Amino acid sequence: MSALRQALLLAAVFAAIPLIENGIRHTPEGAELTLIAGERELGIADTGPGIPPGEYGNATRPMHRLNKSRVTEGAGWACRS
Repeated sequence: MSALRQALLLAAVFAAIPLIENGIRHTPEGAELTLIAGERELGIADTGPGIPPGEYGNATRPMHRLNKSRVTEGAGWACRS
């Protein structure tokens, strides 16, 4: 395997880490989380509740929460002197 191919594979693995962490965090207890690794692909599948159909367009928006009950109010990144 060439050095370039190894570097690309390593980059793909590191790019998948947030997806794996998200799957672990949001897959309910008792549900399955499956990692699928092929020669040219890496996939993650779970048996959790998924994204509600009306939220598909919002799912990738930064800071958007699908579960509105988890939204909290606070100072966020407020600067204080």
